[in-house]
Amino acid sequence: MASRLKVNLPLSAALITVPFIIWAVSNEHIIKSMGMAWDTGAPIWPYETPQILLFALHFPAFIVAQPVANYLGLIAPDHYWVVVPAAMLWWWFLAWQVDVRQIERPLFSSIAIFALILAWTVINTGTTISRWPFSSAEGGSRKQSS
Repeated sequence: MASRLKVNLPLSAALITVPFIIWAVSNEHIIKSMGMAWDTGAPIWPYETPQILLFALHFPAFIVAQPVANYLGLIAPDHYWVVVPAAMLWWWFLAWQVDVRQIERPLFSSIAIFALILAWTVINTGTTISRWPFSSAEGGSRKQSS
């Protein structure tokens, strides 16, 4: 009997993800209708709970997909259109690696991981350079006027 982990693991992750996304979208509607009047403040705002749990569950996919969503200008909850497929692809890839027992072919895994890291680095280079304090005309040290 063949292992079906590469089907069951992404399906399980999707079933766990759907309630969190519904919760996050519901929170967005509440924020739009009430404003921030119900906000309790730092360190963790109540409306951030679904995003924190989704990040904890799918952090490798978030690391790769969030810069793409940022580049496309997608903000919450629209960024889930990029993050969730990346997360399902991540869980499928992980389950496939376990199913196949990639002991005899580790080169493919290394190349895939290197390609993801390289893509993530290239996407984030522009953001990193633009946020570097010494790259703007104002610079990192501002003179205070008296």
